[in-house]
Amino acid sequence: SIAKRLQDGDTIAEVGVWMGRSIIFMAQTLKRMGKKVKLIAVDTFKGEQDQPAHLEIVNAHGGSLRAVFEANIERCGVADMIQIIEGDSADSAAQVADGSLAFCYIDAAHEYEGVKRDILAWKGKVKPGGIFAGHDAQHPPVMQAVEDLLPGAAVMHPCWIQPL
Repeated sequence: SIAKRLQDGDTIAEVGVWMGRSIIFMAQTLKRMGKKVKLIAVDTFKGEQDQPAHLEIVNAHGGSLRAVFEANIERCGVADMIQIIEGDSADSAAQVADGSLAFCYIDAAHEYEGVKRDILAWKGKVKPGGIFAGHDAQHPPVMQAVEDLLPGAAVMHPCWIQPL
């Protein structure tokens, strides 16, 4: 449904892409629809430091998943649509102009303070009429941050969504 709303020339961002499954799905959907949309992928490619399962996977790939992500977007035929910003999720927002995104999807941190930082950093990047959303609504710390900063955000498990 998000892809249907997007127009040629729009820019969207996914903050926290891991190995790329969801951003690849969005890019392939947009490509099938013939839409010219720029996608921004933001990640440290190092996993969450308090998630042992993440760290185990990252360590098995030499300390970074960036090469895995790049191989996945290339293999799936969407590398030309995706700009990568490697860095801290909230700090990386400074590289994106305010009000420039038609859609922003937050899926980086899973603890309260990290989610709060991401919401505060990225909300202003979404243009009026755009959509601000995120993943992991089933995690209480994520939803507490969403409820504290975005009262009235809808929940469509496992996502939260706030039209702006």
